[in-house]
Formats: sequence, C-alpha cells, structure tokens
Amino acid sequence: MSKSIFVQRLDTVQTEIWTKLLKPKGFKKRGRTFNRETSEGLIQVITLQIGMAWRSDNNNFCVQIGIRVPESFEKTFDEPERRSFYQDYYCNIRTCLNEDGALGYSRYKNKRYYHTKLFMLDIEDMQPNIDEIIEMIETHVFPFFGDMDTREKVLKNRRMYGEKYKNFEISNTITLEEAMIYGRAGDIEKAAQMMQHCYDNAFDHKDHQSYIFELSKKLSVVLDVSAT
Repeated sequence: MSKSIFVQRLDTVQTEIWTKLLKPKGFKKRGRTFNRETSEGLIQVITLQIGMAWRSDNNNFCVQIGIRVPESFEKTFDEPERRSFYQDYYCNIRTCLNEDGALGYSRYKNKRYYHTKLFMLDIEDMQPNIDEIIEMIETHVFPFFGDMDTREKVLKNRRMYGEKYKNFEISNTITLEEAMIYGRAGDIEKAAQMMQHCYDNAFDHKDHQSYIFELSKKLSVVLDVSAT
C-alpha cells in the first residue's frame, strides 16, 4: 500500500530532524520516536505524532516530549523491568512543543487541554516546519533535557519548569513521583514523609487517597491514617 502524501512529507521532516539534530546528539530512532538514555535508566523521548486518518486530521502532526524516570512512572522503589524502547506515554514527565513557540500544553476556554502545536502537512514546502521544530528543540527541549538528565536534577529543577512555562505539564502527582526517587535511593524515611503528605492532602479525593494507601502497603511504608 502506497504512502499518503502526508506520510511522505512527515518522512521528509523526520529524516532532516534525525540526521541534522537528534542523531548527532546520541538519540536512537524507532518509527517516529527518538530515545536517549542519560543517568541510570532515565530516558529522554521525542515523538513526531501524525493525526488520525479516520478523524481526517492526518494533514498535521505534533511533537511530544517526555522524560521517563522509571521508578516514578512505575511507582516502585525497585528497578523496574526495562523495555528496549519507550514511547512518550511511558514517561512520567510529559510536555510538548506549543503554540507559543515554547513548551507546554494549550488550554481551551472550556478548560479542556489540547496537547500541542499542530504543524501542517498540507503544504508542499516542509522546510519552514523543519526549521521551526529544530529551533524550538534547540532553544527549549535540549536545555530542559539538560536540566533533568539525573535524578538529582529532576528533584531540583522539575518544579522550576512548571513556573517557567505556562501549563508545562498536567501531572498532579509530582510529590508522589519524587517520593519514588527517594525510595529507590534508599531514603525510605523521606519517601514515607512525602507519601504521608500526599495522603493527607488527598482527603477530598477518596479514590486517590485509597490508591496512595494501597501503594504504601505494597512498598512497606506505614502511613498515619488516624485522621481519616
């Protein structure tokens, strides 16, 4: 089956971004996703995601960005089983190239999020898209990756990016994810304190509070639930 013109054009975009920018920086490629490992299993991810043909929006694509801290994603103190390659949806820190020429999610007036800037494929000349994406990756993505290429940097800098870029990420489990990093490092006391904080602050979200309680039992962390 022959490729559609939109797929062919995205192939052109991907080839240039890969050869000019990502391959020299040590990324590996599978399909339209690029991975680079940094410190002890931390994976940096960039994905070019074309729209769905069945929705008639495959005339555009977007660029998803992620960092996978394995214990934070899997919610464990142990080293999770590793895959050979990761898509952005296996990342616990997720963002995207957005309409403002930076990183972060756009929000509609009805408070629903749209994930990312759309780059059009219904034009013959793809070079403007290529140039814009390369500039955005060099200006915003690589510094972001550099600021979070170790667990220590993730703990130090993640919240800073939430202040730097509007709607940088949607996650509301950052404290719990940080607890997993401390737990994996052997600081169980710190991890327990952070999990207790998460539990206490989920008092009006009983399902999430129950999840934290069950997770604590799985991790052999004792929580004070006397106030609930």
